[in-house]
Amino acid sequence: MEDSKKRRLEEETDAILTKRPKADAGVHCEADVRMLDTRSHLTMLFMGPSGSGKSTIVGQILLLLGLVSIEELQENEALAIADDRQGRQLAYIIDNKEDDHRLNDEMQLGNASFEIKSRTFTVLDAPGQSRLVPKMIKGAYEADLGILVISASDGEFEQCFSSLTQEHLQLTSAFGVEKLIVLINKMDTVLWSTARFEEIEEKLSSFLFLKNYFHSENVTFLPVSGLHGDNIEMCRSGTVRSLFDVLEAMDLVPRGDASAPFRMPIIQVYTNEDGNHVIYGRVCSGTIKKHDYKHDNLVIMPYQERPKVVALYCIKGKIEVDQAGPGDYVSIHIVPPHNDIHPGAVLSSGGALSRTKSFTAELRFLKTPARMYNGFNAMLHIHSLEVHNCEIVEMKKFTNGSWSGRRRFVKEGEFALCRIEVPENYISIEEIANFPQLGELVLRTEGYTVAVGNVISWDQDEDVVMAGF
Repeated sequence: MEDSKKRRLEEETDAILTKRPKADAGVHCEADVRMLDTRSHLTMLFMGPSGSGKSTIVGQILLLLGLVSIEELQENEALAIADDRQGRQLAYIIDNKEDDHRLNDEMQLGNASFEIKSRTFTVLDAPGQSRLVPKMIKGAYEADLGILVISASDGEFEQCFSSLTQEHLQLTSAFGVEKLIVLINKMDTVLWSTARFEEIEEKLSSFLFLKNYFHSENVTFLPVSGLHGDNIEMCRSGTVRSLFDVLEAMDLVPRGDASAPFRMPIIQVYTNEDGNHVIYGRVCSGTIKKHDYKHDNLVIMPYQERPKVVALYCIKGKIEVDQAGPGDYVSIHIVPPHNDIHPGAVLSSGGALSRTKSFTAELRFLKTPARMYNGFNAMLHIHSLEVHNCEIVEMKKFTNGSWSGRRRFVKEGEFALCRIEVPENYISIEEIANFPQLGELVLRTEGYTVAVGNVISWDQDEDVVMAGF
């Protein structure tokens, strides 16, 4: 029995390898990229239930573009055999070898990137388990484009279109993502049935548009087979566009204004072999130029730390560049700072620098414990920041076209203007009108999302430095 499983998996791998392009196919690997700052750099968030084939599709994309070696695919085949996971060898390309496929608590943030003609894409692969929604949120705020993967296999769509998938869509919309591609995967298992595709498309459309998460003109449905690569790069038939065709033609640019003040939420912090500190993040607005910044030009908020930039790298720290703008992921090497820097801080320059413990937000309450009272505590998610305890101290309910006086409580489905306090540490956030990606927030408690909303204003700490550069 074990030998037959191994033979089937080896046959699958051989079939996959026949689709792999030749070395001279004109595909640029990461090590060949030299002019990242001249390309449109977009981030896509893959989401959907566990087992829908998200990671397999990402692995297939990298394989089709020549970014996966034969040796790596064969290693993944061996892992799939060892784990008794037939058909998972492509998924292991993006999953860490001991992480997601064994339900480890890590999410693959920005560990895959590829190019299609004039665009560079970074892939975020959201975990498909409910206990890992906070990991998904950390990727949702970075995304320019959502990709929902749904299985067409008999019974799988009905079983897997759960509250978790709906929450993923809800959160993606809350973080400002306007465009969505729905990949109806595993179409080979239903013999590419048009009736099955249209059934799933109709049910999903009803949910998406009824909830007003996405507008119909911004949603594209595609039938695909992630395992076999059909409709990923090449069309299976002339009546359907491939995923690559849609990605190249889509009217989409990175969020953020290159001429605005510089803001970059920090995702990771570490020390390299040279003893320099490295801060890693995605530029939300403005432009950073390594040679233009001196000791006083940048501030890490809320620490009020002024770093000195030593080097600037893109593409997962591999390529040194002179500048980076909205959408680019950058590793910035700095002289060791005086204070400990943690993820959730914001590298800033220009304008009023945010350092606060209280702010006002417009919230839409999605799921509440009966009634939501003043004094309610929740976990705050905003840009790369996660605050384990914040308190709603005051609420005004939106009725008859205006904000009414103070209210003691609101109910599920209602909007409220809320004053929120963070009692423990200062945080750095922004108003939605000025820096959208730093002003979109989510409140969660007890494993579910309570509210989504936007920062309207924040209270400045009296001792903060002001940037008048």
